[in-house]
Amino acid sequence: MVTGITIPGLWGFFRRYAVPSMCFTSSSLTWYFAVNKIPMADLTVIYNTSCFFCYVLSVLWLGEKAEPIKLGGVCLAIFGTLVITLWPGAVTDDSNLASSFWIRIIGYLSVTFASLATATYECLVAKIYVRSSPPMLLSITFTGIIGLWTMCFTPIILLISHVSGIETFVLPNASQFGWICIISLFGLGYNGAFMLLIAYSSPMLAAVGLLLTIPCTTLVDTLLFGNNLGWNFAIGTLFIVAGWICLNVWSRPADETLPVAVSTSPSEAGASPLSR
Repeated sequence: MVTGITIPGLWGFFRRYAVPSMCFTSSSLTWYFAVNKIPMADLTVIYNTSCFFCYVLSVLWLGEKAEPIKLGGVCLAIFGTLVITLWPGAVTDDSNLASSFWIRIIGYLSVTFASLATATYECLVAKIYVRSSPPMLLSITFTGIIGLWTMCFTPIILLISHVSGIETFVLPNASQFGWICIISLFGLGYNGAFMLLIAYSSPMLAAVGLLLTIPCTTLVDTLLFGNNLGWNFAIGTLFIVAGWICLNVWSRPADETLPVAVSTSPSEAGASPLSR
């Protein structure tokens, strides 16, 4: 009986589900590992260079065209991040940072790995899933896979960190637990929306679009805690928006390689996504 559904073997299952989830989880863990080792401004800038890695991997893996307008858009967005986070007088609190030179080097290497892992995850999702899955199904399914992977493996890493003394964990009180639940719900919405963004556009455009969260976060922080906005906020936001426009508007007519998440027949649905 022909069903049009292909069940992958063990290696196929691992490559299709585990490898992208490993990239996502390792990116999060290495980012948190670097938080108290390097300045937050440096952490933000280095991590958000993931859009540049996305551009490179999109050219190598997804057949994106290497165009000056795209590279210019990515560079504009990264420069906007630099302006917001590294502008003289920007509010930073580096009092709890590690003082050892080598520990800071480890922190910089850790967040660089996090940036590369994030870009790898985004491009793997586009390469393996997008062409063979409807966008909404992709969003729901892969968000669930990430959650399952996190539930299975993150507690092991947390336990090792706690026992070894790398990071000590305590149970949250009722108030903290409530905030954790709220953050988790927002994270669920974020991951689902991010999957849809990759499916309907491209990993590179999604990565640059995420840079818009930096001025949004700064604005919310100002509204909630009363921090003053400087000129760096306005200038950096303009550069990020300009970079996003370069990728989304000016480069779109020449882009013929954006993923199309459509499955029109059982034979197409059963075909290997890596062969397309």
